[in-house]
Amino acid sequence: MSGKTVRLAKEAMDAQGVSCALIGAMALASHGVARTTRDVDILATDGKVLDPRTWLAATTQVKVDVRVGEPDDPLRGLVRLGTDRARLPVDVVVPRGRWTTDVVTRAVDSGRQGVVDGVSLPLVTLPDLVLLKADAAGTIDLLDIELVLEAWPERRRELRDYVEARLGLLDPYARRRWRAWSALRD
Repeated sequence: MSGKTVRLAKEAMDAQGVSCALIGAMALASHGVARTTRDVDILATDGKVLDPRTWLAATTQVKVDVRVGEPDDPLRGLVRLGTDRARLPVDVVVPRGRWTTDVVTRAVDSGRQGVVDGVSLPLVTLPDLVLLKADAAGTIDLLDIELVLEAWPERRRELRDYVEARLGLLDPYARRRWRAWSALRD
């Protein structure tokens, strides 16, 4: 089911000319950091994906739930394809930060692909993956950063510097969480 779901998501976004990138645990795995997951996360920065008409073709094959974020929500919205009972439902995440457009552009320009159930998606770069995790600022996200730094000790300073140089892009809560987390590791 998930291979079909990933394919349907990619096809719908391609039809609308929406660039996207693989993020989340599947991107971690593509960068050599294993973590179990219950979904496939795709970053899309074009609000077209929040229009239910984008998903009309997919709705004949899978359940599609378009969720538009509230004004104070850090996400503009999220589209879930599949159900929680599917092997791996697909979440298309649409953040508010304009800077995430550059993240997707760098993923596309890098030429690196993450493959999920036979479907290739542009792979977010490792520094941008850490930045996105810092922006999400949840406990699991910070643990994911730890896993990356353990897996890539030779890049530890580079990755932390990358986030530090872009802290102004993150919301105040994410900045506070990053600083508190980072202070514990110095």
